[in-house]
Amino acid sequence: MDYSHILKLNEVAEETFVLASRSRKDSLGLLDRLCEICLPGSGEEHIMVFVARIAMRDWLRGCIRLDIHRLTNYLNVLILSCEDGHEAAELVFEREFRSSFNRLKIIGEDPVAMMPFTIYEITEQHLSFEALHFKRASTIPPAPFLDANARFNANRNLYYRSIYPTAEEDPDGLAVTQKRFLAPPLDTILAYVSASPTLISEIAPTEDPDSGWT
Repeated sequence: MDYSHILKLNEVAEETFVLASRSRKDSLGLLDRLCEICLPGSGEEHIMVFVARIAMRDWLRGCIRLDIHRLTNYLNVLILSCEDGHEAAELVFEREFRSSFNRLKIIGEDPVAMMPFTIYEITEQHLSFEALHFKRASTIPPAPFLDANARFNANRNLYYRSIYPTAEEDPDGLAVTQKRFLAPPLDTILAYVSASPTLISEIAPTEDPDSGWT
């Protein structure tokens, strides 16, 4: 798919995320376009949320790593890789993009925005996240990811849905090991993340929004 018509990050809708995330080519094409048009304070959460979205997809295998390195003020590099078993890690995507590193850190610390990623390391120059296989895919059978039907529990954590609607349809009691992940819709995530007071304070970047790092 051609994403050259997207000129602003906030022009990306849920439908675009869903369709793009279904294939490797379209996912990386959209991610490349998002990085290309990204500017400090322009909605960097769209990039972070989309990477989390494609981490739910089965075209990526095993454990997924997301690393963001701060190169200079406003300039970072995003690296997406995956590792399956004993095979060497595969570099899936690498691209420089312009953003406040501190803003990325705020977004990255939000568990709702980054599901199924968890923080691996955060320093003043490096953000690292990982999505382990058991956190991004069901056990048996391989999970279809239902983007439009997410539900959050009281703690705003994504819950599992059994593949069996009722106990009568689970005569062998396998529902405990056969569950599906549900990916949160874009508008739900952005509404939650955008309401964060710390993120709101980062929307209008100063001359050096990362100058507070020590």
